[in-house]
Amino acid sequence: MENLLPRLRGFLVAPRATWATIAAEQTTPSSLYRDWVIWLAAITPVSIFIGLAVFGLSLPFVGTVRVGTGALLLQMLVGYVLALVVVYLVALLAAAISPAFGGHKDNVQALKLVAYAWTPVWVAGVLHLIPAFGALAALAELAALIYSIWLLWVGAQSVLTVPQDRAAGFTAVLIVIGVILAIAVGAASAALSGTGAMAPGAGLPFSAPHRASLPGSGLANPALQDAMRAAASAGSASGPVKPLAPGQLGAFLPAAVDGLARGPVSTFSSGLSGLQISSAKARYGTGTQSIKISITDLASDRTMLALAGAIQKDQHTATGYDKIFQQNGTTVMEHWVASDHYGTCSVIIADRFKVKVTGNGPGMETLLRDAQAVDFAGLAKLSNAR
Repeated sequence: MENLLPRLRGFLVAPRATWATIAAEQTTPSSLYRDWVIWLAAITPVSIFIGLAVFGLSLPFVGTVRVGTGALLLQMLVGYVLALVVVYLVALLAAAISPAFGGHKDNVQALKLVAYAWTPVWVAGVLHLIPAFGALAALAELAALIYSIWLLWVGAQSVLTVPQDRAAGFTAVLIVIGVILAIAVGAASAALSGTGAMAPGAGLPFSAPHRASLPGSGLANPALQDAMRAAASAGSASGPVKPLAPGQLGAFLPAAVDGLARGPVSTFSSGLSGLQISSAKARYGTGTQSIKISITDLASDRTMLALAGAIQKDQHTATGYDKIFQQNGTTVMEHWVASDHYGTCSVIIADRFKVKVTGNGPGMETLLRDAQAVDFAGLAKLSNAR
C-alpha cells in the first residue's frame, strides 16, 4: 500500500515523470502482479459483487431486486481470474507488435505498460459499490477509459520506446486486439460460470463497460432470457414503435368504478425518438374515497416489460408488502403500505401497456377489481399498433 498510493497519485499529477520512473525500474512479472495487478483488478468485480448482493439493483416497474450471492460469487471469482490472465496475454501481444512500430520487444516492459495504463479504469470500478450510481459510474468509466488510452499512448513511448509519431498506431492496434480478446474472455467467463457474464469484460483491459446480469435472482432464468430475446427480436425486426396518442389511451378509462364518477382526464406524452411514452389518467371520487387510474403506453420499452413479466416477487415487511405475479396471463404488481392504507396495483397488458390503480382507502382486492374495469382485451388488440 505504501507504494501503491504514491504511484496512483503520480499517474494523476505527473504521468510522464511516473512513466519514466517505471521504465527504469527493475522488476519481474510476479512482483508486478503481487504489488499492483491483483489489487487493482479486484476493484471492479468486488465492487459489483458487494453492490448487487448488499444494495440490490433497482429496476423500472419492479423495484429493488436482491441478488443471490452464490452464483454471483462464482461469477466474481471467474471474472477476476480471467482478468488477470487477459492482462498477461495483452502484454505479450504488446511486446510482439512493438518492433513493427519502431519499439523494442520486452515482455516485462510490456506488462508494465498494460498493468499501469489500465489503472484509471480499474479505480473507477469502485463506483459499482452503489448500483444507484449507474449513470455516474458509466460517465466515470468513460472518462477513465479515455485517460487510460492516453496513458497507454504516453507509456508506449517510454517503456517500449515506440516513436511518438508511431505511438498512436501502436495504441490503436493494441486496443483492437485487446477488445477482441476481452470479448472472447467474456464468453469464456459465461461458459465457466454457467450463468452469463456478470459484467462482460468488466475490468478487463480494453473492454467497454457493460451492465450486470443477475444470477440467482430470477433474472437470469430461461424464461427471462426467452422473453428478452422475443421482445428484442420483435423490436429489431420491425423498428421503433410509436406509442398511441394519449387521447386514444384516455378512451379506455372507464366512466365510473365502484360507483365513483370519473373526473377530468389528463394526458401526457414525452420522450426522444425511439424512447417515447404516452399516458392518460383520471381521478375517481374525492377525498379519502378516491382512486386514480392511469394507462401508459411503453411501446419503446417492451424489453423491460418482458423482463418484469419474468420476475416473481413476494416481499413482506412490518409496514406492508410488494408482490409480482402472473394472473390470467398478465403480470400483476402490488404495493401495499398497511399503516397508511395506501396501495398501488399495476397490470401489464401485452408487454406494452401498464394499467395502474392507486388509492388511499380501498383494499388491494378493490384496486385490482378497479384495474379490471379497463378494457384489457381492447388494449391487447392494439399491442402491435404503430
